[in-house]
Amino acid sequence: MSTTGKTYTVLIVDDEERLRKALARSAGQEGYRIRTAASGEEALVVLQLEKVDLVITDLVMPGMDGMSLVRAIREIDPGIPTIILTAYGSAESMAEAKTLDVAYYLTKPFDLFHLKSRMKRLLRDPRASESSRGGDGARALRLACSAVGRALGVMGSLPRKALPYVHPQHLVFTAGKAAGVVSGLCQGIWRRFAETR
Repeated sequence: MSTTGKTYTVLIVDDEERLRKALARSAGQEGYRIRTAASGEEALVVLQLEKVDLVITDLVMPGMDGMSLVRAIREIDPGIPTIILTAYGSAESMAEAKTLDVAYYLTKPFDLFHLKSRMKRLLRDPRASESSRGGDGARALRLACSAVGRALGVMGSLPRKALPYVHPQHLVFTAGKAAGVVSGLCQGIWRRFAETR
């Protein structure tokens, strides 16, 4: 539900029943009216019967896939924001999603907190997608911070494990602490960046 009192309708499309139900339960806790569909064809029936404010769809499904569903949605109502979820992400499908004005293209496993924050942002302002806010730069920052954070996090744990075997001990411990601090800093920067977008 929004601060204006409007209850938004979110359509979740996924052939995997467990994920569909989990997403529906989680989004329902945010106060949204949830509709679900197990296929692209079923989703089109829902879209013909009622107004939907946001569509979250899996990419790979039997029958009509997520990209074909987004194309059909663009013909029904070009203004409906869409989010694609996929375990089979590729540069080609990401580029196609961008040409179809998909707001977010998320690869599984995804962070539920970030999915819900993106949902809130899109429902507040349907034009608030990655592409409208410099998505390539944001994606690059996320990937860089994530890679550096993971690498430094591993480096930060190595010296503590190697401590009994390496001399001088103080140098190794200090290097481990510094790497851990930099790792945490990178991850913190990304979290703040993601929350403000």
